[in-house]
Amino acid sequence: FARARQDTAAVESRRPLAEGDRSAAIARIVLDTMDQPVLAADADGRFLFVNAAARRIVDPGDGAPAGDQEAVFRRYGLFELDGQTPCKLEDLPLARAICGEATDDAELRVRRPGESGPDTFLRASGRPLRDAGASGRSRRSST
Repeated sequence: FARARQDTAAVESRRPLAEGDRSAAIARIVLDTMDQPVLAADADGRFLFVNAAARRIVDPGDGAPAGDQEAVFRRYGLFELDGQTPCKLEDLPLARAICGEATDDAELRVRRPGESGPDTFLRASGRPLRDAGASGRSRRSST
């Protein structure tokens, strides 16, 4: 009888995790079907999530993973709208979100090296995502 109670308690304690997994899967599906690029990164700038729209922008096209914000920054030409002034990594919405700052509607110009097509213009926002109980520096960020 005691064993049955333990088994029931174990199943009940797993139920919220299963529901959380289902909610996370639904959130991923919704984010992946959005037309807007969505990135989430940890405090070191490594991507935790890149939706399909963002992959079309940051994917190197050679099968390699997108990596982190610094890899993307080095891989592409990121400029102010004038097309001449290079953006600084620390001024990008994702980098600012990692530092705990919110950014709204930063306008960027992206130039893929070696491509003759037109530049891509982006409007990006970023928000720090804090883990439960986290204070001060953000642990995750999204744009």
